[in-house]
Amino acid sequence: VDDNFTSIVDAVEEGRTVYSNIQKFIEYLISCNAGEVLTILIASLIGLPLPLIAVQILLMNLLTDGLPALSLAMEEKEPGVMERPPRKKNAKIVDLNGLIQIFVIGIVMAAGTLGVFLFSNPDENLRYAQTMAFSTLVLFQLFHVFNSRSLHLSLFKLGALANRWVIGAIGVSLILQILIIYTPLNVLFRTTPISIFDWGIILLVSSSVFIIRELWKIFESERI
Repeated sequence: VDDNFTSIVDAVEEGRTVYSNIQKFIEYLISCNAGEVLTILIASLIGLPLPLIAVQILLMNLLTDGLPALSLAMEEKEPGVMERPPRKKNAKIVDLNGLIQIFVIGIVMAAGTLGVFLFSNPDENLRYAQTMAFSTLVLFQLFHVFNSRSLHLSLFKLGALANRWVIGAIGVSLILQILIIYTPLNVLFRTTPISIFDWGIILLVSSSVFIIRELWKIFESERI
């Protein structure tokens, strides 16, 4: 709308930020859903009881695919966004590297969730084991929101608390998760109260997705 070259630079910068946030949103949703699908698929193939029931899966999508995913769209521009080379016109929004990351994250989530499910002895108390699996997969996905704030940069370079929308969305999801487990809502969602020790196991396992993704980013940055 004007003849100032600065306007062109600003427009390119804004366009790159919007495109990057769309990538983050899509890869986050697909990888989380891959974790859910693989969890149910592997459990069925090896003859385990279902680690999640239908109403829990629907609720999980509300907790993790709602506000946390939308909060990624509020991410500010990343450092060095204008130093990247232009993308090709025919570039896919999820490239081969992105697909590999989605598959690996899905496998990590499924393996961790099924591991916690088996550790909780579903043959003895299925409802307790399903609560543990449900909580583990929800926290896997909430940890993955931090991963998805950048596809290339470490969270510690971005600033862990820089995006207040992400912090708020995760906080709301955690509060809802606690209400579903420790209030009469647990009858509707077939969950049961779990102990502090149980939460320790869940946090230990679910945080692995964050650690693995951070190490992956470090490896990629050193390779470049």
